[in-house]
Amino acid sequence: MLATPDRPVFVMHAANKLTQSISKECIEYPKVGDGTCEIELWSYDPQFFATGNSVDVLSLYLSLKDEDDERVQQALSDMMEKMEW
Repeated sequence: MLATPDRPVFVMHAANKLTQSISKECIEYPKVGDGTCEIELWSYDPQFFATGNSVDVLSLYLSLKDEDDERVQQALSDMMEKMEW
């Protein structure tokens, strides 16, 4: 039910040295255009639990659980139902 994001989304550990230089040089663009992306800074290293180039299911859930969009909430619910515990 959800389309892919209109821009690439990357996650990084907030303690990564690269984030310091990014935060000094980044500016927030009000509109998406060629060459724009979204960078999320997480309190832990997402590569620790990642599978290939994707974050793990629980991290994805936690990053989107407060989203107001009902479609996102339904997709999260479906994803969690499929997860083996």
